[in-house]
Amino acid sequence: MTEQQHYDNILLKIKRKYKDDELLGILLKKISSLEIEVGILKSEISEKDYILEQKLKERDKLYYKKCEAHTEEKLHFKRSKEQSQITIKNLQDDLEKIRSERRNAIRTEEKMLLELIKSK
Repeated sequence: MTEQQHYDNILLKIKRKYKDDELLGILLKKISSLEIEVGILKSEISEKDYILEQKLKERDKLYYKKCEAHTEEKLHFKRSKEQSQITIKNLQDDLEKIRSERRNAIRTEEKMLLELIKSK
């Protein structure tokens, strides 16, 4: 027996067992049940899509906050570096000024000692 013959036999049995109205009623009831199930599944899908969308938005917010914090941190370090460079430059200038004053003081002392030696 082929598959098609098997289905034909089943349909004949159904036709013999039920009248057309009964069969139509059963099929309409099954269709109605399936339509309800499809509606429920569509509703669940919509709810899951909404939840997913909210979670993605929250993730994006956290990502942008993290990026902003990272950018702020970079700016802070850049400012600190610039301030440190200014401080280093000022300290180098002060050191050079002190060295210059010390050289001048040594020269002055040398001149005074030479004059003292000459005067004796």
